[in-house]
Amino acid sequence: MIKSNGLRIGNYLDFGSRICIIEAIDKQGVEVKFLDNGEEEWIDLYLFTPIPITKEILLKCGFSKFKGDNSDCFLNDFETSCNMELLFWKGTEIKNIKHLHQLQNLYFALTGKEIEIKF
Repeated sequence: MIKSNGLRIGNYLDFGSRICIIEAIDKQGVEVKFLDNGEEEWIDLYLFTPIPITKEILLKCGFSKFKGDNSDCFLNDFETSCNMELLFWKGTEIKNIKHLHQLQNLYFALTGKEIEIKF
């Protein structure tokens, strides 16, 4: 379950295979705007699924793909290991970042800017 204290306005979540962006947050739920139709709705937090970090998501976040020894690697201000298991920030390994909203929050905390995502 996603906890409200791990979310920020502007985070992306999955709601039944529909991508939405958080507009407002309280302890029970969030107000989201759906990307497919622009509708806004308050929804209980437990109904959302975090968006896993995948190769496709990294490309949508502006990461560049390059060929590693055995597979593709990705680079932005962050760098992934080629097996996508590790994330690095300027050579320092970052742990426990598995979902897009976590990457968004970390990027903002480190840079003071929002990561641009092109869905």
